[in-house]
Amino acid sequence: MTTSYSYSSDSLLSPPGKPSTQIHKSKGKRSRKRKRRHLASKNVGRVGDTTGLAPGTILSGPESVNLDPEEAIHGLPPHHPSTSTPKPDPHILIGFNAVTRHLEALSTISGNHLDLSCPAELAPEHQPPCRHVAAVFLLRPLDELIYVHLPTLCYTASLAHPGLPRTRLVLLDDSAEVSIAKALGLARVSALAILEPSESGSPEASAPGLEILTAYVREHIEAVGAGWLADAVDARWLGTKVDIT
Repeated sequence: MTTSYSYSSDSLLSPPGKPSTQIHKSKGKRSRKRKRRHLASKNVGRVGDTTGLAPGTILSGPESVNLDPEEAIHGLPPHHPSTSTPKPDPHILIGFNAVTRHLEALSTISGNHLDLSCPAELAPEHQPPCRHVAAVFLLRPLDELIYVHLPTLCYTASLAHPGLPRTRLVLLDDSAEVSIAKALGLARVSALAILEPSESGSPEASAPGLEILTAYVREHIEAVGAGWLADAVDARWLGTKVDIT
């Protein structure tokens, strides 16, 4: 089901997009190799009298530069600690791979009737239990082969949290990708997912903007269903039905 609504994407997606603004664009392998060769040629043969100097100190012309021993050996530039980057938003999954992995983890839980915790291979240590996916936003046509599994995957993932409303799958128009990707600081984005707010009382657990969006989506978008899958899981004897014409 496709729907359109006006909501400020900047207010919701700008905080998750802040980490992207801290990532420096790559200058390419050739530039890095050129820089290493330049530093190596600059440092070799210029190590003068190092008496009284700390280990790893290289004299380069009139100025001295303190380098780490590893940096001195490999000719790497001095390491400067970078400023702290903003943490990713814990309520939003960005990207098709991240959304699919989370849904697969929930589907595994519902299929095996395991404890509601992410498998070790799908999450790092100390990751909180897999949270319910409130809604998945797809910015690509659903009939493309790579996305046709999403309705069934959303249905099976919802079974991991039977006490919560089922996951909604929202198909957005292709034109929305430009504004959403810009707010996230990315070149393109194909899928997003919002997670159910955590029940813990920590300030990070609350997300007023997402709660409003979740309520709106649940009111206007029907839950994803898979009738054939429900009949297969039910495993009831239906008997033989023969049509006589």
